[in-house]
Amino acid sequence: MTMFIFPGDLIEVAAAATRHLAEPLAARWLRDSNLSQRRFDQLAAAVHKALAEGPLTVRALRDALDLPVSIDLSGIVGRMCDVGQLVGGAPPRSWRSSVREYHRWEDVLGGVDLDRWGEEAAIQELVFQYISGYGPVTVADISWWTGFTKARSHAALAALCDRIEEVAVEGWPGPLFRLSGSDPSHEREGSVTALPLLDPYVQGYRDRIRFLDPELHDFVYDGGGNSAATLVHRGRIIGVWQFSDDPVDSVRYHFFKAVTAGIRQAAESELAAAGALHFDRHIDVVEVATMRPLRADGGRSASHPLDARLHRA
Repeated sequence: MTMFIFPGDLIEVAAAATRHLAEPLAARWLRDSNLSQRRFDQLAAAVHKALAEGPLTVRALRDALDLPVSIDLSGIVGRMCDVGQLVGGAPPRSWRSSVREYHRWEDVLGGVDLDRWGEEAAIQELVFQYISGYGPVTVADISWWTGFTKARSHAALAALCDRIEEVAVEGWPGPLFRLSGSDPSHEREGSVTALPLLDPYVQGYRDRIRFLDPELHDFVYDGGGNSAATLVHRGRIIGVWQFSDDPVDSVRYHFFKAVTAGIRQAAESELAAAGALHFDRHIDVVEVATMRPLRADGGRSASHPLDARLHRA
């Protein structure tokens, strides 16, 4: 499961911009749970009062409120998180646990007001932030990343016309949009960037032809849509890499096609630095001559694209 972590100043924007997507789901949940809005509000008020003394898990809340198991307290708590009444905190024991302690919103994010933004202004700001971080992008990219319809995305682009511009890039689907006056940085010819697992550059677009040949898709993405750690040259993915401890600690990498000696040297330098950071010492950088698609053998995990043993996606 991929998570997008919002900085504090974007929580209000994202909540207001996506409320129209969440409300129908909330209404359906109320119907399926056989709860009226009035009954939900009563239970939410009781939960809020119970948390005044400190955070509790759903089980502890159920005991404190003496609620029968027929009431979907997990759903109520989740809905309260959606509307800015509660915040899910850290697991009380192991970080691997799915159990959470829940806090009152004002105790954790008291300065965040989810009603501060109007819907249309928030949609425009969220689209602007996406273009700022990922541009140039297509309308399909915007719609895919935000969940907005293409009509809403087009409307936001029209409202942002003085802040963005339309551009064309040879070989990329269009039209494309970027911030007005953007000056794309120019990589050195031989530079290579080692991007980590699930990097936003590799995950943040619907159409990935801009940086990856379609026939190589299954060498980078596993069956769950997760991207492997990649090697990028001039904006294009040229290979994958991974940390490995079998049989010895090392960084493994694979190029999809033959590369120049300069590109190989640049990649190995990047990977050596990544390996030293990960293992806290110098380790070997090893090229793997061949690899199988991640969807072969019943599905392989993007976190281990070059391992001999099988890791399921």
